[in-house]
Amino acid sequence: MNAALRLPVIVDDGAAVRPRTRGECQDGERPCPWVSCAHHLLPGLLEEGSGRVPRSDDAVLAALETMPHTCALDVADEGGAVLETLGEAMLQACIAAAPRQATIDTLLVDIRDDATSDVASVWISETTLGGAGVLEAFADRFASEPRLFFSALNAALAPSDLELVDGSLREILTLAIDDAEVSEQVMRLRATNSHGERAILWRTLSHTLAQRGGIDLSHALSVSLNNRLLRAGSGPQLDRLLLDLQTHWDATQDRFGIAIGLREYAYIASRDATLSSAVRAFLAATLPAAAIAHVTVLSAITSLIWPRANEVRQRVLQSYHPFRQTRSTDPAVVRNLLLSRAVATIAVSDPDWEALLATAFEAQGTARLVADAGEARLFRAVLVRLSATPVSVGVLQFYPAIERVERADGRILATLTLREQV
Repeated sequence: MNAALRLPVIVDDGAAVRPRTRGECQDGERPCPWVSCAHHLLPGLLEEGSGRVPRSDDAVLAALETMPHTCALDVADEGGAVLETLGEAMLQACIAAAPRQATIDTLLVDIRDDATSDVASVWISETTLGGAGVLEAFADRFASEPRLFFSALNAALAPSDLELVDGSLREILTLAIDDAEVSEQVMRLRATNSHGERAILWRTLSHTLAQRGGIDLSHALSVSLNNRLLRAGSGPQLDRLLLDLQTHWDATQDRFGIAIGLREYAYIASRDATLSSAVRAFLAATLPAAAIAHVTVLSAITSLIWPRANEVRQRVLQSYHPFRQTRSTDPAVVRNLLLSRAVATIAVSDPDWEALLATAFEAQGTARLVADAGEARLFRAVLVRLSATPVSVGVLQFYPAIERVERADGRILATLTLREQV
């Protein structure tokens, strides 16, 4: 853990000298008395429990004394986040492997980390006394198709649709301001009252976004786009306000070198004079005069912005366990530490892409094809042809399977695998 990592403060009355960096608090008092730190686990525990903050100091102290860990950074230093994430992902993989028998309520995950032998193990158990055959069903599926579990594990750790919404919304917001064609289509979509016309405009906007920024309007993104950028009262003023908030959010995170949550940033933005004035101007332009007095700048900012990808990611892999406290998870950490294998990336614009693809299949059994968003039609034809063309590996021939298709940074990426070769 970086000793220079600055610790964000939610509430600090300055009555005592508190640590400002990770290096100052790493060997400090435990349980940690600095409940105002954003890395303290007490607020999260209270939200999961009663949902109320204790009214007395004695109640806070009692809660602290019963917590095995009070600092999220301590848990990360111990490797708990990695193990917890792996355990939750394995639980989801088991459910995906036997969907007819297993549900999130029938299985529990436990982590056993033996510090003496430096060996960790993940235990999946059934909640039904004596078992209900769920684990046996999973064992049968795994024995008949061993790749199934690992594919499900990889899928559980992959970025979810909700995690990808943040980056896509910000990209659409930038296009709505800087791109004249996208701006006009968004304006017409906001102005129409006809359901039929709206459906036509929506298809047009979807096609334009796919061509301009390689943005795929998934269900989660479509819902978020309608609620955030196409909401009642939206317009160029809202677009500029949201862009200013997002830019300031990025600058604040860069300044402190940490990820700042939605609620913490909303408080920071509400204290900024320029942003507060812009929010008040937007409220005055969109709300009746009688209603403005009942809306604070803090609540308005909280309702306008959306959670960042890192905040959403930490909530994806969470399951209920009646006998142990839920710990923090972060799929991105596991993806970068354990699943970041080197896969050959080949651009279809390369004249020798077919030869490079054949070499990658023979060496690794998998490859990633990349094309610009504007080449979507050509890329689709390439993928269809590859799916129907056998690949020679030695004396055998296999058909490549399309494992995943992604859109990022104006590009389309497709991962192809020879399942018999991997």
